Amino acid sequence: MHSVIAKVFARSLLPAGYAKPLQVIGLFCSRSLPVALTRELAEEVGLCIHVSDYLGAVEHQWIEGDRHRHQINHVFTALLSKMDTLPTVESREDHLEFFWVRPSELSHRNLMPSSLIELVQHLLSGDRTTFWGSTFSVKARLGLTHSPPKSPNSGGL
Repeated sequence: MHSVIAKVFARSLLPAGYAKPLQVIGLFCSRSLPVALTRELAEEVGLCIHVSDYLGAVEHQWIEGDRHRHQINHVFTALLSKMDTLPTVESREDHLEFFWVRPSELSHRNLMPSSLIELVQHLLSGDRTTFWGSTFSVKARLGLTHSPPKSPNSGGL
């Protein structure tokens, strides 16, 4: 088993598709998650896949400049047609580089969000229950990442 990951600066990401509303003949409909993933892999690296099992979700937050960002990553198994060797993955987007990695290599590739590594380990252990992971921290969102200083009148020994 291998995963294709994208390298963006010093971090790695799983390829992603965004399920955003589409307008079709005046009616609004949504692109399903499997359709978004299939389309994104075809557009970004030219891979034709079949989306299989839903593995779980990973919630992620980060700060980009002065903005707090939040996303939920839904993760699926994607199958390639039978091949003797892995196909070459060449990026069709200038700012991305794609490559294949074994699951054991993901932690060495700075995969973000880091909870995705836990999801892969969960799968490799044989656990087929739906996974949930999160990097979300209410304290970090509120800017309370450090413990407040103790008051001299707080008591204690």
